[in-house]
Amino acid sequence: ATVSVLYWISSPPCKNMRAVIAAVLAATLCESREVVNFDFAWRFFKGNLQCTPGSFIEQNGYRCDGLHFAGNATAQACKDICCNDPQCRVWQWLNGAQQNGGCWIGECSSNPIPDQTWVGGVKTNNVTYPASHHEYDDATWEVVDAPHDFLIGSAVSPSAVPDQGYIPRSDAWYRKHFIIPESWSGRTIWIYFEGVFKTTTMYLNGVPLGVHESGYTSFHYRIDNVTSLNYNTANVLSIFVDGTVGTGWWYEGAGIYRHVQIVASDKIHVDVDGTFAPAELLGDVVNGTAPAVIYASSYVVNDAQPPSSAEVEVAFVLYDPSTSTIVASGTSETKTIGSVGVGFNATVSIPSAKLWSVSNPNLYVLSSIVRVGNNIVDVVNTTVGVRGIEYTADSGFYLNNEHVKIRGFCDHNNFAVVGMAVPDRVKLFAAQSLRSIGGNGRRMSHNPPEPVMIDIYDRLGVLVMDENRQFGNNPAFVMNMGAMVKRDRNHPSIVIWSYCNENGCGGNATAGAPFRDITYKYDGTRPTLGNNVYNTNLNKYMDVQGFSHMASSEFLKYHSQFPKKPTFASECCSCESMRGEDVSSSADGGVIQNFNADCVASQTNASDGLPFMSGTMVWTLFDYFGESHGWPHVSSMYGQFDVAGFRKAASYWYETWWPSTRGDIVPSHTCHIVEHWAKDVGGPSRTVHVYTNAPSVELFLNGASQGVKTVPTLGYGQWDNIQYAQGRLDAKAMDGSGRVVSTDFVVSGGTPSRLVLKVDAPSPATGTGAVLYGDGQDVALLRVEVQDSEGNVLNTANSQNVTFEVVSGPGRVLGAHNGDPRNHVPNHSQSCAVMHGLVRGVVQVTEDYSKTLASRQLLTKIDVDSGRRTKIVTTNEQPSPIVVKASCTGFSPVTVTISVSADPSYSVLDSASAFVRF
Repeated sequence: ATVSVLYWISSPPCKNMRAVIAAVLAATLCESREVVNFDFAWRFFKGNLQCTPGSFIEQNGYRCDGLHFAGNATAQACKDICCNDPQCRVWQWLNGAQQNGGCWIGECSSNPIPDQTWVGGVKTNNVTYPASHHEYDDATWEVVDAPHDFLIGSAVSPSAVPDQGYIPRSDAWYRKHFIIPESWSGRTIWIYFEGVFKTTTMYLNGVPLGVHESGYTSFHYRIDNVTSLNYNTANVLSIFVDGTVGTGWWYEGAGIYRHVQIVASDKIHVDVDGTFAPAELLGDVVNGTAPAVIYASSYVVNDAQPPSSAEVEVAFVLYDPSTSTIVASGTSETKTIGSVGVGFNATVSIPSAKLWSVSNPNLYVLSSIVRVGNNIVDVVNTTVGVRGIEYTADSGFYLNNEHVKIRGFCDHNNFAVVGMAVPDRVKLFAAQSLRSIGGNGRRMSHNPPEPVMIDIYDRLGVLVMDENRQFGNNPAFVMNMGAMVKRDRNHPSIVIWSYCNENGCGGNATAGAPFRDITYKYDGTRPTLGNNVYNTNLNKYMDVQGFSHMASSEFLKYHSQFPKKPTFASECCSCESMRGEDVSSSADGGVIQNFNADCVASQTNASDGLPFMSGTMVWTLFDYFGESHGWPHVSSMYGQFDVAGFRKAASYWYETWWPSTRGDIVPSHTCHIVEHWAKDVGGPSRTVHVYTNAPSVELFLNGASQGVKTVPTLGYGQWDNIQYAQGRLDAKAMDGSGRVVSTDFVVSGGTPSRLVLKVDAPSPATGTGAVLYGDGQDVALLRVEVQDSEGNVLNTANSQNVTFEVVSGPGRVLGAHNGDPRNHVPNHSQSCAVMHGLVRGVVQVTEDYSKTLASRQLLTKIDVDSGRRTKIVTTNEQPSPIVVKASCTGFSPVTVTISVSADPSYSVLDSASAFVRF
């Protein structure tokens, strides 16, 4: 294999690139580039380490501007927080009982102002951070795996920040003990972080590597050029994470909440995010295919020391993974590369490209093969798609020359139990939830997402609006926008870039130009927008005008004033509800009923019903922690699913109407009764609603007809003054000829008699796969239902406390949650009461069988703490299934068996490809 990789088949440049198929396939066998999972075995300490004596000069009786709030700590605790934070220069404290009291830390942006009510101090230059040093004793620290949100397991507190879900914020240290193999000597080595929240200060064996201030952009540090790096002996990567403050008004978590990799390559290699492969359609689209060209480019760097030059060329080979065939290829010119990087380009022509679309998301793999002489020194594989996009002012969005109405959802990326550290399988569950209710679009509100999330949408055919976090006249914000575009630009699912959100778009008269310039620098094939129409200076730099929560009249007014500019309802429809609640009330801080179709229909159709609007992004797909109604509510209520992923009534409205009016799929008939039929909920006289896309629907109570209702488009059937009687409600939806096409029923229900334990993911029923992947990170989403003896889920069951336990197999319970916005049980608790008959459990695989045996053996050599939390399997054994038990006082315990496989075809991305669904 190595010989076939290193030999370039024929004299360069190779004229027939199909002849190098053996080399391309064998390239994965040679160690031209090694990417190793760096998620496992981080030693972790939450809070403040002991402060070094003499660290501060007292500065009592003064205050200054520019600091950020770090909580209602005592004066001593405030001092310790600042001492622990390498980026803190000043601490100030005011008695918390006074206005603006509590702890404030950071760096002053103004001269100190005399104010006798404040105490504080200025950090001296003699401060050391023991946890950054190689020899620091961290033997007693907890060992955790990334992705890791170190706040989500905390108990909620009414004194904590409401917008952050009443979860107290903090800071923490991570330390990774690892060994660089001697075989990596002479190579370029870097550590790649997909995201750490928020400000990180990083050290390698005590030597500062840098500070990264954005909690949402990916970043990397090269370490082979750090003089303190050791080979074949232990190194320590120390990371201080300042999680005391966020950037948003929703729960943002803290910690290494995304994946991490360590990478070793040849000194001459494709730069990080250095490949760009935009496609252009060259002819008519016929049966989902068209002639096309990919303009392939890779930016290659040469890290050789001392500096030297080399003659380099790059071959680009396009591979169809669905048929295991090479489709097309192209080769760059040979160029000389020295210490300054060089771009290599080639045109890859495809006579009949299979196009990426919403209904058929075809993907290719583009291999960038770097050759020096007769040696292949680096191979980078990039997943790409071929499609054409166009936004028009009169009729909206076109994909591959066909009109598509974008109907999607915004979402904040947090979930019950795991907070911001959302496992990949849960991301797939959310994506398939979106598709299952008629959505074809997703807005990344309000920040760049994890890369795997866009990988999933690539495979499912979801149209993505990728959004930057912070906007303004700040070079760092501009660079963050560029980092997002450069990282994500090869994803065919991304069809537009967003600069900013709402108020974050305002007040910056001159920021639009640099944001558009850097976007065009790294891409230029997609348009831009901002989710705000009021900053007229910024609007000039939007290719598509974005709007947030506007009435139909405003869209019409803007279209009349600017008839040549495309428009997009980038955010709409904040319609709240609570799962299972039939009646609104002021109890428990406020209860909002499940029925909200009038709000959903009117707000959604305000933009969706206008032909010139490109699309609509509904707020939100899932409930999320933070932005609640206030204590005791700790999560929002805007979602079509609750924070634990259980369906609310609005999801059935979208499932009823969006597929019916989307045009690119054939809808099925729906029928859903919104209210439940329990004795003690709703009073003696009740209103019943039924969602259906059939022309009419008839309601029956215990077999007696309550009448037939005609259902208008985007409407529902409604029956008033239905007198309660114990028994059963049936709804029968009928087509135009009176034929029953869909049914639903609800019953009063009996006495709680049993628990039923089910697997929601992975599950073919939810499009999330069939088996857990044994990679030490995959998770299963379980649900417990409280049922009566007839198998009916009891909406009145709200007090049964269920405990999840792994009985056998390679699994751990991460926690439990019931989706209730008022749930105050810590997320990592293995027990939680049901809400309206349901509770969620999350179970994680604890053994890694992924990739090859050789790669796992290498991982155990690199990770000093390998096996302390997750077992890395270094034999060819196969995983056993996980058996989980759910128990509750007064019920017989129940179990479920979750299959686990080492077969990579069960991985999250392969599962997404295998379960493309609407």
